[in-house]
Amino acid sequence: MDYLLNFFGGTYQITGLLGAGAVWLGLAAIGSAFTNTKGLTAGTPYYGWGLVTALYTFLGVFTGISFTWLAWFLFAVTVGCGIFLVRRHGVEILRRPVMIFALSLPLVALVAAMSASQWDEFSHWLPSARYLLVADGFPNAADPQTGASFPAYPYGWPVLVFMGSLVSGGLHENIGPLLNLFALFTFGIAMLDVLGERTGVKIDRKRSWAAIAIALLVATILNPAFVQKLVLTSYSDASTMVAVGLATILAWMFLNRLAEGQSDDDVRVLVWQLALTLVVLIAVRPANLIPFVALLIATAIAGFRSPTIPMMRLVRLLFLAALPAVLVYAVWRFYVAHELSGQEMSIRPISAWHLDLIVDVLARMGSVLARKGVYLAMMLVVLGFGIRALFRCRTSLDRLAILASGIFVAYNLFLLFTYMAVFGQNDALRAASYWRYNTHVALAGLVFAVVALSMLWDRWSPGTRTRAVFCGVAIILIVGLPFALTNKIRFDREPPKPFFRAAAAKIAPHIGSGDAYLIIDPHGSGESNVITRYHIWPSGEFLGYVSAFQGNVDRLVAESLQKRAPKFLVLYSSTDAISGLLGIKTEPDTAYLLERSNGDWEVVGQWQSADLAG
Repeated sequence: MDYLLNFFGGTYQITGLLGAGAVWLGLAAIGSAFTNTKGLTAGTPYYGWGLVTALYTFLGVFTGISFTWLAWFLFAVTVGCGIFLVRRHGVEILRRPVMIFALSLPLVALVAAMSASQWDEFSHWLPSARYLLVADGFPNAADPQTGASFPAYPYGWPVLVFMGSLVSGGLHENIGPLLNLFALFTFGIAMLDVLGERTGVKIDRKRSWAAIAIALLVATILNPAFVQKLVLTSYSDASTMVAVGLATILAWMFLNRLAEGQSDDDVRVLVWQLALTLVVLIAVRPANLIPFVALLIATAIAGFRSPTIPMMRLVRLLFLAALPAVLVYAVWRFYVAHELSGQEMSIRPISAWHLDLIVDVLARMGSVLARKGVYLAMMLVVLGFGIRALFRCRTSLDRLAILASGIFVAYNLFLLFTYMAVFGQNDALRAASYWRYNTHVALAGLVFAVVALSMLWDRWSPGTRTRAVFCGVAIILIVGLPFALTNKIRFDREPPKPFFRAAAAKIAPHIGSGDAYLIIDPHGSGESNVITRYHIWPSGEFLGYVSAFQGNVDRLVAESLQKRAPKFLVLYSSTDAISGLLGIKTEPDTAYLLERSNGDWEVVGQWQSADLAG
């Protein structure tokens, strides 16, 4: 029964899936209606996303439009686009989405049953989406407190969760993970289009089930950047990596058509699709400016090294591809400067940079990548081909190698800079989240790997029986692996996070508006802090927290109680000194809510882990 509960989570599983599905299919409909079928057709959800993001950014910054009304208007547009597409292409247009859903149903069911469990989900991404629902617009100088860590981050990703929540009837924590999964599926299907263009062979309908199964495997299990705790969450990392991957494909196809001397009409299709994908990239995370610039520079270098590509034509079309994203970025920076200044991460003064640590940081970065053998091997091969292509760029694969290696090198140089100039000393020395950030550019390398392996496959020329076995195994894996890897996928059920969530939900109603509270968890990492604050918002006045990594927790608690004078204490763990200071006896695996009364602390409520689990 416990195993089956991994797949069946309740009614929110269905409503969240409906919300996420409506958003992704809606974006695909808009993207299909406003772009040409001659380009990379699989990327249509991202093209629609680019249009929606631009609309929300311009109208949200320059008008007081209701985001809810704008969302329902866009859903109406989606219906119109859907009718238009069905009338043009017939119901055959729905064939591939239905096949994708059928093959991925076990995985989709698992993800739809999940709830939020990761640090940044509670500290930033879910609060940002929730704020859009509550405020019906962007935060501003009059109301900058969104409950998120960085209110000035762009809202290209939270807007999608917001729209899905409107369809679902409220904020659903499974919408973000589902959208991330759909984004990866989009990349996998895009690789089919890439291979079709490379070989000139369209996918045979008799083998289409196998082809889609292989595409889904490439995007998930065979993807070295498929990290469950990044992808199957409300984080924006997956949407970023897919945006980089799709942009790499489009830039490569764009270069190929220029090299072949194709007409402006054929090339402009890809320029428009690339432009919309870059809008998404620039509007998801602030740091995505780096892969955006890196892609443009790498594309220019690959074009410059290709003897058959006219440079003036390349520069002109690249300018057109970059312009929409630059405008969206400029508008958002204008808004941040006037309304949300200081609400994001910033570069330290040069005097505070950790330049003396550069050797240690580089060693740590190398150590992290060394433990990711498949990814490191793939990128070293890409880098080798990229260096060779700088001296002899003759083939389509050479151009792709320059693109992928250029993005990888530029982004890692940027990460080194951030460790020197943005992060604190401890985070710099441990190269905080270095692997997580590298996943953002991993799909650029995967595009090269898949194309190169497909060339080797063609040279091998396997027989019909081998192909049939290969296709059969692909279908079995994509359907069967979720059943075998259920516990790895449902990491949201790993203790103590379910306990923190259940306890925080019990605590939140007791804390009213303006009630000052302090969170104490001297044996915890701080997860209980972000989870509890997420549940309590917008009530209460948060004064701080104490966790195991702050050192000398007994002294910190004593000082906090004296200097900050909280009305409530939220206690998840304790020490003998803290228990004595508070005048209570605590039990392990128990959450306490304490209220100050006549100078003493009284227990308002206590909740044991076993009782909450029951």
